[in-house]
Amino acid sequence: MSLITNDFFARPTLTVARALLGQRLVRELNGQQLNGRIVETEAYIGPADSANHAKQRPHRPDGSNVWPPGRTYVY
Repeated sequence: MSLITNDFFARPTLTVARALLGQRLVRELNGQQLNGRIVETEAYIGPADSANHAKQRPHRPDGSNVWPPGRTYVY
C-alpha cells in the first residue's frame, strides 16, 4: 500500500474526484487499524459553483474555503 501525496491533489478537481474512487482511507484508532474504500465523491468547481454548500458558509477565519492541495474537508 502506498500513500497518496499532495501532488495527487494538485490536479483539476474533476480528475481528482474520479481518481479517488476505489482508494482506501486508513486510520489507526486506539491501536486498531480502520479502513474503508471510497465509493462516492463530490467535486465543486470553485466559489461560483452553486451546488457548493461551502459557498454559503465560509469555513476559514479569512472567509474563504480555499486550502492548498492535499487538505480535505469532510461534511
